[in-house]
Amino acid sequence: MNTKIDISVVVPIYNAEKYLKSLLDSLSNQNFTGTYEVLLIDDGSTDNSLKICKEYSKINNLFKIFHYNNAGVSVARNRGIEKAQGMYLSFIDPDDYVSTYFLENMLINMGQSQLVECQHAVNKQQLNLSDKRKYQVNSKRFSRLILNNNYPEFNGYVNNKLFVSKIIKDYEIKFPKNIIVWEDMLFVVEYLYHCKTITVIGDNLYFYRQRKTSVTHDRNKLRKSLKSKIYVSKQILKKSDFSYHLYKDFGYWYLRYNLAYLKHKVLDKQF
Repeated sequence: MNTKIDISVVVPIYNAEKYLKSLLDSLSNQNFTGTYEVLLIDDGSTDNSLKICKEYSKINNLFKIFHYNNAGVSVARNRGIEKAQGMYLSFIDPDDYVSTYFLENMLINMGQSQLVECQHAVNKQQLNLSDKRKYQVNSKRFSRLILNNNYPEFNGYVNNKLFVSKIIKDYEIKFPKNIIVWEDMLFVVEYLYHCKTITVIGDNLYFYRQRKTSVTHDRNKLRKSLKSKIYVSKQILKKSDFSYHLYKDFGYWYLRYNLAYLKHKVLDKQF
């Protein structure tokens, strides 16, 4: 690994032309004293996403483009992990964008931790705001809090976090293929098995563009979503020695989503 690069930013891209420039501008303008690379993993886009990536790479050599046939966001992220040369890894979605201070503040707060998490801004006015809070928790407590809606500052997303590349690569942590939800959750929980300390900061450094897609009224997506959550819960239960509480929490979700799946299958013959 080339340790001259501090942070590798992995951006999986598929038909994101509408918002992609906003993200690339935010990554171009980082107030960061270290070194970083941005890995643009084009997952077979059929719009102008690849063209936009090429335009930015000509202007700024921190952007590195990799083009593949469409295989899904998990495969794209895994390919980014393989290409990453930085000591730390960040995953950013192409229709979001980050604060000018995102990389700097995340790295400063890493310290002796193995994971740093910032807060999501859900509107532009919230970006860069901070409540000045800072938590340091152990991995077992963090793994429980990400399932608790009473603690929204702790979550199982990957896009507002900074990871240690060596941990990911040494333990071959991958995003699971062929699931449509909770792939982040499984990746984060597996990463937590190899952590001791997580730092959570109150800074709103990541702008999350709220998606308007819903699986509620789409039979096919609902079926795939339930199957995905059942799969993730089952995988985590297999490693339940990590924490009794983790076993209990994901055991609950495993039963809940199995029952939901069975209910829909009984009531809807086409489900």
